Formats: sequence, C-alpha cells, structure tokens
Amino acid sequence: MTMLTIQRSILVASFTLVTVLLFGFLEVRIALAHTTGAYWHQQEGAYFADVGYDPATFQAGMYTRFDFNILHESDNSNADFAEVWVRILNKDTKDTLLATGIWHEPIGPTTLLYDFLQPGNYILDTSFRDGSGNEIVDAQFPITVAPGSGSLFWPTISLIIACLCGASLAIGGVFLSKRFRRNA
Repeated sequence: MTMLTIQRSILVASFTLVTVLLFGFLEVRIALAHTTGAYWHQQEGAYFADVGYDPATFQAGMYTRFDFNILHESDNSNADFAEVWVRILNKDTKDTLLATGIWHEPIGPTTLLYDFLQPGNYILDTSFRDGSGNEIVDAQFPITVAPGSGSLFWPTISLIIACLCGASLAIGGVFLSKRFRRNA
C-alpha cells in the first residue's frame, strides 16, 4: 500500500465514524419514545378508542408518538380495524395541521410520530375504519402543548463527541503517516 492510499483510508474512516456518531446521538431522543404508557380511552357504542401517547406531557418542538387501537367494551380485547384516519386540528382556529390515514399492520402498533411546532390547544380527531371504509369508532381527544424547553443538551453532546472522535482520528492519522515515513 502506498502512503497516499493509507491516508485516504484513514480520512474516509474518520469521516464515516464522525458522521455515524453525530447522527446516532442526535436521534437518541426520538428512539426512546413511548416509555410512560400514557393513554386516552373513549367509549363509543361497543368499543373503546384507545390512543397511547409519549411523552406524557406535550411540548412544542418535541416529537410525540401516538399509538392507535380499539378495544371491545365487553372484555377489553383488541378489536379488528383496517385503518385509522387521523386529523390534528388547532382548537381555536379549527385549521387542520395534519390529515392522514394509517393502515393497521398485523404486527406491531399503529403509530404516528408528530412534532407540534407551536404551543397551544389542539384536537386529535380519530376515525377507525373497517376494510370496506366503514367507520367503527370516532373519537376526539384534547391536547394542550406547552412551550418547548429549548434544550440543546443532546445536540451539544453529539457535537462534542464528534469533534473529539474526529480530532483523535486525525492525530492518529498523523502519527501513523509519520511512522510509515520512517519505516519506508
């Protein structure tokens, strides 16, 4: 191997490691969703609309995970549904911020990840549907979003770690290149 090939390899490895660390640490907040188990239950006829959410308090600028399900009123067992239509509305202006349909998968939760950009009062409007599109359960839930904390903890830690890794890899590359020059 030539010295130029070794230096390029070190440079590529350094860039890759820094990139992976930087983006990996920035995503930690999102990956830890739905640990509190907060939820809403609303009965309509023979069913309960069951919507779980995390975090337990809504904050502007923070992602919120919603899990959608319906339960039989008689025994709280899961009821079949094909999809859920979801709308998020501003409670004061009635403006629709999000309108989407989410298919119910046979494995895992039926989930939506949403970031409320502004503090305020909102409505989560859900309509659970069968395979033919007929409504099974319709439920609305109030949401109050507090101002964001403005925390820069994770991005700052990620940047520091990425810089330290990049610096140590650069120093290691310089050390190795000097060592190879002496041996050549």
